[in-house]
Amino acid sequence: TVKDRLDLSEQDFLHKAFQSSSRLNELIENLLAVSKIEQGKMVIKTTNANLISTIEKVVNDYTQYAKSKNLTLTYNKSLSELPSVTMDPLRVEEVLTNLIGNAIHYTKSGGIEISTSINGQFVETRFYSLRSFAERKKFKR
Repeated sequence: TVKDRLDLSEQDFLHKAFQSSSRLNELIENLLAVSKIEQGKMVIKTTNANLISTIEKVVNDYTQYAKSKNLTLTYNKSLSELPSVTMDPLRVEEVLTNLIGNAIHYTKSGGIEISTSINGQFVETRFYSLRSFAERKKFKR
């Protein structure tokens, strides 16, 4: 394959170029979505869907990006089974993509942890920045 013929620095450059083009594509899609919202053309299609599988998909999509920045990206599922939720899976995926992408981009060290749990009749999703001990110590000064 072509990848086998590239040395490590060329593979790294190619990987970073691919990540940059993917983020640029996401930015363009987000701008188009904002334009649709402003024009009142945004269509929300709600359905009962599995939030866990949506989160897992986005986490899987971003795991390599996190690793490339020496960060961890962890999803801790609820210990209890989560019910289906009424949502627009595409829009929720867009929001998760933006949140996770930004969290990775702005986290210098450590990682990002996502968790879901049931709180009464609601499903909660939480995002945590797991900064390294050295960064927490520096941040407190």
